[in-house]
Amino acid sequence: ILYCDRDLLVVQKPAGIAAQQDPGHGGDLLTLAAQALRERGEETALYPVHRLDLVVGGLVVLARTQTAAAALSAAVSQKDGFVKGYYAVAEGIVTPPAATLTDSLRHDTLRGRAVICRPGTGGGKTAQLSYRTLATENTNNDQPLTALSVRLMTGRFHQIRAQLSGAGFPLVGDRKYGAHIPAVFPALFAGYLAFRHPADGRPLAFSAAP
Repeated sequence: ILYCDRDLLVVQKPAGIAAQQDPGHGGDLLTLAAQALRERGEETALYPVHRLDLVVGGLVVLARTQTAAAALSAAVSQKDGFVKGYYAVAEGIVTPPAATLTDSLRHDTLRGRAVICRPGTGGGKTAQLSYRTLATENTNNDQPLTALSVRLMTGRFHQIRAQLSGAGFPLVGDRKYGAHIPAVFPALFAGYLAFRHPADGRPLAFSAAP
């Protein structure tokens, strides 16, 4: 728990933990967060506002009242109302070192992945993100890697994973999107959140390291 008041809770979700109730994957974030509140002797009602993939760790905000949930959900739907930043490690030397990617993504529910498609085709939705290079290096087997800072402008299913792979730079460990280097989880971490408090409008920002 990074922050807690009567309206909201900001927590760091471990990779491998479902954001919402998921019978197939054991304990989920809502259950674990409610348990932590119960141990503090506080009310345990929690409402999800946004989500992270099961395999992605990082910052998540949970509302503690329905009013806060409505206000935060409205902020998520606004372009600059809810800022989400990520750290990622991609295979290869990402070029250019900083750019904005815009694609049309379709959620392939049968395969559980996002597919880049031509704009205007059935089911495709605009996906946009910006990235900048933080560092590059070679591993012991001379596989170049690039550490990236990524900011989402839209919130599509598997957006970062699909768009970087589509640009030719899959995330380390992300076999679903063409990675060659194995890892327990894809190298992606939600490390930054910024939004206005749902009750009084003051700006809040949170950061965490992967």
